[in-house]
Amino acid sequence: LVEHFFQSLVNTSGMTLHIRQ
Repeated sequence: LVEHFFQSLVNTSGMTLHIRQ
């Protein structure tokens, strides 16, 4: 359960970083 949450958080951060670039 924690891994899924962490993975989701990382995925969201990655998307935000990609959009910022």
